[in-house]
Amino acid sequence: MLHILGRRALSVGRLTALSATMQLRHGLLAMSGHVTSLKVYIGIFLTLMFLTGVTVAVAYVNLGQLNKVVALGIATFKASLVVWYFMHVKYQSRLTKLVVVSGFFFLAILLGLTMVDYGSREWVNPPASLQ
Repeated sequence: MLHILGRRALSVGRLTALSATMQLRHGLLAMSGHVTSLKVYIGIFLTLMFLTGVTVAVAYVNLGQLNKVVALGIATFKASLVVWYFMHVKYQSRLTKLVVVSGFFFLAILLGLTMVDYGSREWVNPPASLQ
């Protein structure tokens, strides 16, 4: 059970104490966190829109086998911008950053193995009886 006393939040029983950043505002508990300026959000949005345009432009350029690699590279960079700024990972603890980086690492492994499988399908020559 949680009791509100003045401007402090106290926990009763086996619950742990609430974060010191919690404050009572207008009768509601509100957590204070890092506030990012509107300029940063607009800058990231414009960057994402620009990179979307680059992705579309690159799709019309014949790069051979590199088209997929370039598109995945741009998409990975855009996803990292979203995670870094919109999900506020930039302002989190080192453990949270480690979890996010390890997720991207395993995603890179999975994409790499998928690309190897996709690229090596032409190497297999099945017997004539199976065709």
